[in-house]
Amino acid sequence: MSRTCLLWTFALAVLLTIPALADETKGDKVAQAEKAVAEQLKSLKAEGAQVTLVKDDAVAKAIPNHVFLAVHFRQFPVAIAPPAPLKSANLYAVGADGKPTLVGNPEDLNKYLQAARIRAETEDAMKIVFQSWMRLAQEFEQDGYYKFELVKDSVKVKNDQGAKVVTGTVVVMEGGSGKIEGTSNFDKNGQLATQSIKASITPGPRPRCHATKLLDADPVIRAIVEDDLLFMGRAAKPYLDEQRSRASTELKRAIDRIWQRIERGER
Repeated sequence: MSRTCLLWTFALAVLLTIPALADETKGDKVAQAEKAVAEQLKSLKAEGAQVTLVKDDAVAKAIPNHVFLAVHFRQFPVAIAPPAPLKSANLYAVGADGKPTLVGNPEDLNKYLQAARIRAETEDAMKIVFQSWMRLAQEFEQDGYYKFELVKDSVKVKNDQGAKVVTGTVVVMEGGSGKIEGTSNFDKNGQLATQSIKASITPGPRPRCHATKLLDADPVIRAIVEDDLLFMGRAAKPYLDEQRSRASTELKRAIDRIWQRIERGER
């Protein structure tokens, strides 16, 4: 093989290896963060916590070297009471030092991001920071049934005496109705200053005793609970699975039928 071919082969190997190493390093960081949060929850005796990695491109770009984990406790049909200082909806932020920080509300998140010294030199970069704020802040409204979506055209940047203000809106796509309006403020040097959100959300149906009513003698009641479960969609899966695990043979069939309708996308 010629020297040129060898050089090109080596260069290609490097190009293929660097992303793989980056992904591996990122995976290690997430695994370490998950372990640190799990240990924290264990020390708090937080049984029943649902821990989910916040995966978002804007978060990764705006706040690199930080891992965010959403920690939720079931609210429906029977709420799990979280131990203090945890709430039903929380965030854990794990920085480069590997230590987990509990972020219990939007105000705490605002302080955490301020301490991270985030800076954006362009309006596009400011929009990315704003999007990361909205993605993380929506976790405090999440009860397991909402699906949120950022209205990209709503994200605007305006001048405020040399400083910059970014505003935008996240809307509820499933699980209810309403919106979350947010603001990110940057000083004249592009340094992130303060951020805020205002949520105006109305929840849709949530599971109470819906599964057990699928066999109700009254067809009106059956129709109501079926409509509610169809509205909840795939978010109702954990609830239906739990109910199915202890249901009679007849009720299992009814649960399977409603799940098949959900999978078909019926509404």
